[in-house]
Amino acid sequence: NDLDIQTLTILEEFLDGFPGVVVAVSHDRYFLDRMAEHLFAFEGEGKIRHFMGDWSDYAAARVTERAEQSAGQGRPGAGAAQGAPAQAESPARERSKQLKLSFKEQREWETIEERIAGLEAELARVQGQMERHATDYGKLAELTREQDRVSAELTAAMDRWAELAELVEAIEQAKAK
Repeated sequence: NDLDIQTLTILEEFLDGFPGVVVAVSHDRYFLDRMAEHLFAFEGEGKIRHFMGDWSDYAAARVTERAEQSAGQGRPGAGAAQGAPAQAESPARERSKQLKLSFKEQREWETIEERIAGLEAELARVQGQMERHATDYGKLAELTREQDRVSAELTAAMDRWAELAELVEAIEQAKAK
């Protein structure tokens, strides 16, 4: 649950192609929506419920059940809780899952431009120091390594900005439709 964005993305990509069964324990609802096909939900008082579908389907089923219970229209576990809507909604739900930012992506999107600006400033600072220490081979070698590190971080951050910008644009286009 405490993975950085890059590690979480790698994990999700690996699990997408993994042919076996994976049992994952998580509170990350986006991850559960993205990866889960079956849930074992711990509902309290020792009750564990098997549910066919992802977390959003499960949450919707719980809302429906509560509404039915409060209206006296049905018993708990009827209809949506058995997984029927999860099966019927899965293609549309799959498209909508792909067109939203996770909480971590949203946080990253909000701070990535500031991070890029900070890396650009750090790169300029290192390059300025390189000019000042042009005759000191040891210091220049150290600064060159630092420049390479900062340049690599900057490139990765800019690539990630492009990925997130593309996703945000796709989300905006989907909302406009």
